[in-house]
Amino acid sequence: MKTLICLMLPALALVACDSADKGPKTPEQAAAEMKEAVKMKPGKWQTTMQITKFEMPGAPPEAANAMKGMMGQAQTSESCLTKEEADKDPTEFIKKGQAGADCTFEHFDVSGGKLDGKMICKKAGQGTMEAAMKGTLGAEAMTMTMDTHVTDPNMPGGKVEMGMTMNSKRIGECT
Repeated sequence: MKTLICLMLPALALVACDSADKGPKTPEQAAAEMKEAVKMKPGKWQTTMQITKFEMPGAPPEAANAMKGMMGQAQTSESCLTKEEADKDPTEFIKKGQAGADCTFEHFDVSGGKLDGKMICKKAGQGTMEAAMKGTLGAEAMTMTMDTHVTDPNMPGGKVEMGMTMNSKRIGECT
């Protein structure tokens, strides 16, 4: 599960991009585009995430049942995005999110307030993650669906498929 979370971080970083280029990209190219993107407005943000699919053949029953028990249940959190964080250079965030993985994009398009992309990350000895993302973007609200397929010889059953939705909105000033 740690591998899944580490590999998903760069995918989630992409929600701040704004580009009309649909072709394959490197993480460095995506980060360069993010520098020119409309930034999220600083303030208090509320994010609701929901797991819509979870399949992990070979997982211990208690782990699989715990994840399946979370399906359909919204998990909501709030956080404060400072002006400094909103203005931060996205290059370091993407590099940190890759956590040693080699990531590329099969396609990537963030234009007209919409996101459509597929990222593939490979990490030596830990497998491959493919994440397809679709959503809408704005300075004060975002929505995204993500379908993730991970193959990793270190996981029970060697693979996991997971779907999730994420909705974020700015709800006011930080307190």
